[in-house]
Amino acid sequence: MEVLYIANKYDMPFLAIKCREYLQECLKPEVVFIVLPQVQKMGDQELEHFCWKVIDNKTHLAISSKPFLEIPREMLCQVLTRDSLKVKELEIFQAVDKWASKKIEEGVLENTGDSKRAILGEDIIRLIRFPLMSFQEFAEVVLPCEILKRCELTELVQIIGKVASSTSMFSKKHRRGSGVEVCLKNRFSIIKSSSGSWHYKDKKVDAVNFTINKPAHLSAVKLFGSNGSTYTIELEILERDQIMSKLSSSYICEMVNDEYYGFTAKLDEPVSLEPNISYTIKAKIQGPISYYGNSGNQVVNMNDKFKITFQSSDKSKNGTNVERGQFPSLIFLC
Repeated sequence: MEVLYIANKYDMPFLAIKCREYLQECLKPEVVFIVLPQVQKMGDQELEHFCWKVIDNKTHLAISSKPFLEIPREMLCQVLTRDSLKVKELEIFQAVDKWASKKIEEGVLENTGDSKRAILGEDIIRLIRFPLMSFQEFAEVVLPCEILKRCELTELVQIIGKVASSTSMFSKKHRRGSGVEVCLKNRFSIIKSSSGSWHYKDKKVDAVNFTINKPAHLSAVKLFGSNGSTYTIELEILERDQIMSKLSSSYICEMVNDEYYGFTAKLDEPVSLEPNISYTIKAKIQGPISYYGNSGNQVVNMNDKFKITFQSSDKSKNGTNVERGQFPSLIFLC
């Protein structure tokens, strides 16, 4: 960084270019918070953009590094406002908590929840997106820290516990990079072509229930279609009879995994799901006859740790159930 500073100060563009190339090749997330403050001070927008890209792509390593604990308060705010961090909100909270503890060590305050809140301030606390956490994460990690006011706790317990759906204090917007995408390729062992005739008449509902074994966010649902066709759907994600997410849209079909023609209905915001709770995917579909699945699997292990279990739904009036019908694939953020 010192060489780059000299190159800029004494107008040596060739040396400056070489310094930038070196940083872009060698900059690691563990030291990005050493470089970023200096880059901002120099006003180098190109390098600053690159530093933020490193932070976005390697968020866990960046915010768990020792240099993160030394960043100024203003930079902490800049980090927390980013929508593109690739890390769970729980890890963001834990990093902020460690940052506050470090500031307490440097001063004379006692390491308590009140002291941390005094250091962080309401503005930083409100930048943490607590509604994105699972109830278990919130109860086991956040509550013992005692940094939240009673009114904040009340609102968050209602939101995370799904007693209420709106929040006035904290953002529910998902960070685009948060979570690892896990896609159920196909819950059916056999796929029938559109000549097999899965009809859509009188807006009859296709639906199926499912449970998962660990907290996750449902981000999209894949549906069967037919070659060159357009389908209009009204899709709902339900917990019992409570609507958690809904969308109405039209889709043009494309080939999916070289297996069938279909489309992906991406939810406006990923829906937070808890383990061992029954959820329902429900859709009214308008369009021509389509592909459909047969010999459905009731239990699907999506990886070593994540499992999804399907059940037939009494809301389904168009034939979809565990064994056959619609909804071949679900996409989660875990």
